[in-house]
Amino acid sequence: MTSDDKDLREHQAKAAGLQILAAVSFNDAGARALRQSFKMLSGHPSACLHLVHVVEGAGGDLERQEEALRVLPAKLERFVARVAQGEGYDLTRLPTWSHVRLGDPADTIRQVARDYEVDLLVVGTKGRKGISKALLGSVAEALLRDGRIPVLLAHENKIHEIPATVFPDEKRAVEEGRDSYAPRVYRSTLIDAWRSFGRPTNPFN
Repeated sequence: MTSDDKDLREHQAKAAGLQILAAVSFNDAGARALRQSFKMLSGHPSACLHLVHVVEGAGGDLERQEEALRVLPAKLERFVARVAQGEGYDLTRLPTWSHVRLGDPADTIRQVARDYEVDLLVVGTKGRKGISKALLGSVAEALLRDGRIPVLLAHENKIHEIPATVFPDEKRAVEEGRDSYAPRVYRSTLIDAWRSFGRPTNPFN
């Protein structure tokens, strides 16, 4: 066990916060996984962020392994710093540990998650139009199908493309020419009430 591993184990023994592992590839999918992790870790001062990048198929090529382990940690650090800067996220907010490994991506990511007892694994996807191997990616699919580790798929956020529900009071506000509405109690028909089912009629605070 290296001194870094020892420091990490000691931190995790003291921390009661969220432990997230982000699988980082140097592409849009890896950036999405990072951005989602940053959002989830905001407001968790005792949390810990793990970053894992896996070099696939190094096998017994010692020269390639040495090159990867020499160059990639710094490349990973620069990539993460660039994404964090774009999100306005301060990486000094919480402990961040990077893991550059050699081997099968899914198996290696799964092993890192187990070794450091993470609470959640965040994986970026190649697309957003369905959970298929072509769009999801074979690594994300394998981790999702495993079923032993909670996995969050970081899709590109296109939620604005989904039409929002038009509630009765919104429709009435538009018809009356008002710019906004803030009803505390709905005065609507039974049909309108069913359409708005699930929406609170009063704020909690």
